[in-house]
Amino acid sequence: MKTQPYRIILATLLATSPLVVMSFTPANGDVSPSAIMPSVAQQATTWHVSPNGVDVATCGISAAPCRSIQQAVNLASNNDTILVAEGTYTFNAAVDPCNSVISAKAVVCVLGKQLTINGGYRAGEWGTADPVKHPTILDGQNVQRGVIVRGTSSTVANTHLTMNGVTVQNGLAQGTAGATGIPLLALGGGVLVETATMNLSNALVRNSRALGQANPGDSITGGGGIAFAAAISGTQSVLTKVRIEGSEAQGGPAVSQAGGLARGGGLFVFRSDLKMQTVTLVENKVVGGAVTGLSASTADAFGGGAMFCQSTGQPNQLTANNNQAVGGSATSSDAGAAWGGALFVDAADVTINDAKIGGNQARGGDGVNGGSAHGGAATFANSAVTIERAEMVNNLARSGNANNAVNNSGSAGGGAIFATAIISNAKRSLAINNSIFAANEVLSGVGKTLGGGGGGLWLSNIATTISHATIADNKLPISQMYGAGLLVNSDSGLPSQTQVQLSYNIVASHSNTSSAGIFIAANALTSLHRNMFAGNVKDIDGSTPTVTALNLVTTTAGFVSPGAPNYNYRITTNSPAKDQAAGSPSQIDIDKVARVNPDIGAAEATFTPPSGTSELAVQIAPTSSRLNLTWNAIEGAVKYHVLVNCPFAANPPEQGGCGVPISTTDTKLALTGLSNYALYNLEVLALDGTNKVLSASPTLRAFPTDLSYFLPLIAK
Repeated sequence: MKTQPYRIILATLLATSPLVVMSFTPANGDVSPSAIMPSVAQQATTWHVSPNGVDVATCGISAAPCRSIQQAVNLASNNDTILVAEGTYTFNAAVDPCNSVISAKAVVCVLGKQLTINGGYRAGEWGTADPVKHPTILDGQNVQRGVIVRGTSSTVANTHLTMNGVTVQNGLAQGTAGATGIPLLALGGGVLVETATMNLSNALVRNSRALGQANPGDSITGGGGIAFAAAISGTQSVLTKVRIEGSEAQGGPAVSQAGGLARGGGLFVFRSDLKMQTVTLVENKVVGGAVTGLSASTADAFGGGAMFCQSTGQPNQLTANNNQAVGGSATSSDAGAAWGGALFVDAADVTINDAKIGGNQARGGDGVNGGSAHGGAATFANSAVTIERAEMVNNLARSGNANNAVNNSGSAGGGAIFATAIISNAKRSLAINNSIFAANEVLSGVGKTLGGGGGGLWLSNIATTISHATIADNKLPISQMYGAGLLVNSDSGLPSQTQVQLSYNIVASHSNTSSAGIFIAANALTSLHRNMFAGNVKDIDGSTPTVTALNLVTTTAGFVSPGAPNYNYRITTNSPAKDQAAGSPSQIDIDKVARVNPDIGAAEATFTPPSGTSELAVQIAPTSSRLNLTWNAIEGAVKYHVLVNCPFAANPPEQGGCGVPISTTDTKLALTGLSNYALYNLEVLALDGTNKVLSASPTLRAFPTDLSYFLPLIAK
């Protein structure tokens, strides 16, 4: 619980400026569609591009390809397809039509057309694409964007790009200096989609930046990797098998007032509808601009991995690791706050399914008074969010340092999730099912601690239901903070009361702090229905909850392998939580295992230490560039095959290729040479001497990691 009100600068309020303030928007308004789109419908054509081609008016056939992708885009008409051979493609001013039209440069710029661009072909061989063997790279060279897709109307959807099998790297969106009080925006360092839609698949976007510039006004940035902005109503963009890594959005430093806001280090979605399938956000960063003068406000950072603002989002199979949100530093005033190490959702509707979110950090800036930190994994503000089957493990919310021990270090809350609503007509709902929140932490920086809490989750002023969650082993400082696992808060002066319903959850192993597993603030309504408490220094503190069904209190939760090094908070068949969720409507658990006699917590207790069983039980322990597999011996088996399905642009194991059985007579195998944070699918088969399959594990998903923790998976 805090001791003074949180200061929230809503991105909603700062994102409503007309897009005409963007540095790339032409002064004369919309581009005329007739200047770009063909006036007569044409039959769809396939164009070809290769590094050994030539940019002439007649290029594009398979025997005489164009040299640059942009030249093929210029020649193409609606519904045409462009095939691109392997190689590195850079900006070509000689064929660029966009700088003079919209004052922006990109390796590929699509205006007012509906096209398909497919990469991964071998030069001269246009039958089958293989983007892994034959990478097609769009390189902005740290000077311009990789891709711009822009509609030519603010009301009619006339622009769409389907792009598959490419790498976009070293893109840059650079803000420009402006007058006092006029916000300048720099969006989409790698890819920018504005008043248009894009379907991007089998793609890697890396090392791209959206940077603000020193400015008397605010220099605001968003989407170091990819930005979607102001889509036409009723349209939707899609990301499928896309990896965004090493990208950054950084607010501009202030000349005399607050530094610029920064939003979505990897991905920024503003007033758009985005569907995401198997998207990975790795080592992206959002940094608020430095505050060089005295200011009543400060430069905040929102969503190290991604931010959704006034949008609709559907992330499925999302992986977000080692992303950071860092508040701006301040030399003579308050530092900036950090909101959502991996995700920030503001005034949006977002549904998250099958997510693994770990090792992310929200870090308040350092200043005269340190900045606050909210949501090591995610912050949800004024939004409607649903989470189904998510693991949020080992995330951190840490407030910034004050410049001396007397000044304030800033508040900190929500090691995994910080969820709140602060305006009367805001969306204010959160539904969580079949999810794990474990080993997350809240810390205070140097200076006088303002308080905080919610080592796992902080809920304030929203209606929340949490069912079949495991909240365990989260950490708080010893004093001045409340709710080691969950803080149910009720901020005075805010427009609605907090209401939280907890059913069939495990709250356990909060013994490293003086705070209870759940702390309920005054005026916060909380009801408990058939939850299990185990190993907390105290189970519940603060206001008295309403109990609608008996809660279990035990000494141990029966986790498979909690804490370092495995961080496995699924339960064994010996757990007191087994078969104790009578009446639960949930049909599957976090691993999509059927709930027949349902267990309390996120996962069904289907794991028993192997002993003479005919069922393969596989454990996967990730380390840097490596997955260590172990399994039990199967009677009659003379060898085992390990099948590895590699994601796009990921390294195959050194022991064999992707999709090719790797054979061993042992009950363990180390897969090496893998790409960190790439999500691999694996299966283990036990075979007899005639190559008959005796037993097979389910398909498992795991990623190597260079962090100090790892997340094992167990075959169920």
